[in-house]
Amino acid sequence: MTTDAGNSFGANEWLVDELYEQYLQDRHSVDPAWWDFFADYVPSDPARAAALKTRIDQAKAARTPASPRRSSMTSSAGNCST
Repeated sequence: MTTDAGNSFGANEWLVDELYEQYLQDRHSVDPAWWDFFADYVPSDPARAAALKTRIDQAKAARTPASPRRSSMTSSAGNCST
């Protein structure tokens, strides 16, 4: 079942959209009572929803650490003679 906001939230629609944005970024940032609702939520403005998901995906990709590079240089500590 898909939840279409439509006009069902009236003047509070902006608040639900803000909560949804937080949910997409990190679902633990909103009360767990919203999780089932947002699992199939469709914002009333599909263009805004698509732009929001793209922005969040880009932010998540930017936060993902790159794999560490291995240095081709070897340590010479064992080769020192005193």
